[in-house]
Amino acid sequence: MMVTTAGTLPILIRQTLIQTALEMPVTIAPIMAGVQTREILMEMAWGICVTLILIMTDMIMTVMSVIMSLFHQVRD
Repeated sequence: MMVTTAGTLPILIRQTLIQTALEMPVTIAPIMAGVQTREILMEMAWGICVTLILIMTDMIMTVMSVIMSLFHQVRD
């Protein structure tokens, strides 16, 4: 397991993803009841977009840290 340069960011992202996953059933339940379906769907879509952006940021940071560590190994 590699330690990224911005070590706290992936931890925050994973906490956010866990929080989102825990909140999903609460969001889905009113849809089953047919209450304010459109607003809830918009909220879910927004949540999914934010989650995807966070996942992409996490992946980019990890790739960047791997590349940086490879450059450091080459220089040594």
